Amino acid sequence: MANEERLLEQYKEANAQARHYSNLRFASLTVFLAITFGLLTVVCKDTFQWLRIGAALSGLIVTIVFWLIEAGINTYIDHFHSCARSLEGQLRLDMWCALQGKALVRAHTTMRILFLVVLVFWAYAACKMLGRCP
Repeated sequence: MANEERLLEQYKEANAQARHYSNLRFASLTVFLAITFGLLTVVCKDTFQWLRIGAALSGLIVTIVFWLIEAGINTYIDHFHSCARSLEGQLRLDMWCALQGKALVRAHTTMRILFLVVLVFWAYAACKMLGRCP
């Protein structure tokens, strides 16, 4: 019985950790969007060219950094879901294992698309301001 209680605690903790990182994903998205729109405001203003170029290059860096953060968060979420699934068999539970079908688009796929679009935008904006793009 003590072993089953220990496994149940591990199962609860794995689900709690997955939930934590899922919430962290959207908290970091909020920060990313705030920074991105702040930099976009600088790029669109009629101000010094060097400042606009710096904002566009900063946008590239910020996007890459937050994309890497998202990749790390996704790794943790997948790990804790996998832990929960493996514990379900031992505990005779079926919350994750009985999940039927797959989502049309997973959250991490949507995030990758978002980061890719924003990265392409910043690359084009920097290229255009440097006079290297058509």
